[in-house]
Amino acid sequence: MNKIFVLGSVNCDFVINTPKMPRGGETVSGGAFFTNAGGKGANQAVACAKQKADTYFIGKVGGDGLGRELADALKSYGVDTSYLKTAAGRSGAAFIIVENGENRIILDGGVNLEITSAQIDEALLAADCGDVFIAQLENNFNAVAYGLRAAKQKGMITVFNPAPAVKLGAETLDYTDYLIFNESECEIITGVYPALSEDAKRARAALGYKGIKAVIVTLGSRGAICCEGEEVYSVPALEVRATDTTAAGDTFVGAFACKIKDGDGVKSALKYASICAALACTKTGAQQSIPTRDEVVAFLG
Repeated sequence: MNKIFVLGSVNCDFVINTPKMPRGGETVSGGAFFTNAGGKGANQAVACAKQKADTYFIGKVGGDGLGRELADALKSYGVDTSYLKTAAGRSGAAFIIVENGENRIILDGGVNLEITSAQIDEALLAADCGDVFIAQLENNFNAVAYGLRAAKQKGMITVFNPAPAVKLGAETLDYTDYLIFNESECEIITGVYPALSEDAKRARAALGYKGIKAVIVTLGSRGAICCEGEEVYSVPALEVRATDTTAAGDTFVGAFACKIKDGDGVKSALKYASICAALACTKTGAQQSIPTRDEVVAFLG
């Protein structure tokens, strides 16, 4: 059975709800404050593990009680943390403001920015050709670029979620099979805002064709647009009453990777990922909001 390796971030999320965003110098009342384990990489690993995939996490946490709690959270969901290292510094932290179901995030990367190539090499010794490698950009860029290249050289399938967005070049795109980003990230990276389906093709052209099998733009409640080869198509979102969109995008990435791992086609994988992401929006929090495979199967009847 193919495995999934996730190179990524582990953060403690500090979440508060507000009826309106404060202006400069303004204080507003909020509520429903809570903390939970998060981080794009950790969330995506949990999404994979909840789909019953053999999931291995490559990352770092701080050498304090918080770091141990974050590591324990991953383990509790079935993620293999053999390649999660402890560093002397500060664990990553994300400050999340939720306004009417939409979130805004301020990130402190902490020791997430200290991943080394040696750490990645150690983990990939356990990987085989055909396994899946997932990466984002909440780690140091050089480590992400190294990981994608090392994974492709080993014959792995690579899924890259370039968030937070930065301009990208051959050091990452040449080693990416599936590129997944949202509208704002698409605009930052390609200069194209995906208002229409054909914009996905323009966005991929702006990237320069580098062997990417599919460029996927997630559109929140409007679903997703995919440019796969010369075909461009849309995948609708499942209509739900959103409570909190935190981890919805990460759920999408993890669920998509699991279906690709199982040999599904891109369109089928996207439909399943869209359902999983929508279900995540119906619960509060990050990792705890991600649906299990059994929950998705039950929902589909």
